[in-house]
Amino acid sequence: MRDWQVAAVTACLVLAHAPARAQSTGKPSAPDRFELTARSETYAELFQRALLPGPNGALVATNTVAPFHQYVFLRSRELSAKRDQALDFELAAWSRAWAGAREAEPLLDGDLQTANVRYRRGPWSVRVGR
Repeated sequence: MRDWQVAAVTACLVLAHAPARAQSTGKPSAPDRFELTARSETYAELFQRALLPGPNGALVATNTVAPFHQYVFLRSRELSAKRDQALDFELAAWSRAWAGAREAEPLLDGDLQTANVRYRRGPWSVRVGR
């Protein structure tokens, strides 16, 4: 490592372990409360498939395919800097990749199902996204 890299790593470690200095306001502060949920699931399948049987019982070639499905979900609630304000966000997506023989399916497929951010202040809220 170069000298500036060692200095940067050392500074980061010192700042990370330095005690935080709280500002005294005279009032006890309520702890921050928020919820963070993250989930990811992967499914793999392996199967053979064939087209409809040919005329007069002719044999049909089979294909072995192996699709992989990935689901991702991320949600955060009650992120706030002040007591009467909050920020929520949500993200949900899926993707699929194929291994093996395939005819019409694309190699990679997916969709962003949900992506939104909501700002709440008191009884009012605004949500932007999909």
